[in-house]
Amino acid sequence: EISSLVITCTHLDLKRDVPVAVDQTNLTKIIASFTPGNGGCYVLNFMIKDVHVPQSPMKFFVEGEVYDNQCAFKPQSNGQVFRLNKGIIEFEVENKHPDKTVELKGDARLPSGSILTLKAFATKLEDVFLFSFCPTETGRHEFNVWNNARRIGDSPRVVKISSIARRRDQRLVPKYKCLSIVDKTSVYVSYDLGGVPK
Repeated sequence: EISSLVITCTHLDLKRDVPVAVDQTNLTKIIASFTPGNGGCYVLNFMIKDVHVPQSPMKFFVEGEVYDNQCAFKPQSNGQVFRLNKGIIEFEVENKHPDKTVELKGDARLPSGSILTLKAFATKLEDVFLFSFCPTETGRHEFNVWNNARRIGDSPRVVKISSIARRRDQRLVPKYKCLSIVDKTSVYVSYDLGGVPK
């Protein structure tokens, strides 16, 4: 009956399946493993003909924040996440699972400590949502996005605005650098976006 054993893993908080690696090299033992990409509760099921084997299901709790992996920042054609459009900073978030609904919310944390709410707008592309922000301060700006009250996995993103110049039409035009998070620590890589209007 061991040949009909089905092993599955589910993240209970996100209600999503998690890939399971199965090692059956030993005829008397099966090793199942999975890599948790999120904090939260997981359940590992061992079933034969839709019936749990003894000690199944197994529940695991992984410490850490539960990130949403349904949505992600969408890179532009030049590989950058942010773009400058007539003095407005814009970025897009993509729903990578179109069969599931989204409820996106965002905010911008300004250098002064103020937090501004950002609204998501639908675009011409299905499952891509646009956020925009008109900066009024120089310094480090942190952009956070949540889907269904969970921070998306590659959030926050950081933009450092080095100067804001007034044009003849009195619009503020930021010049900025983008800082992308390398990992979940505070290590950043800086690069110029370029192409900023003068």
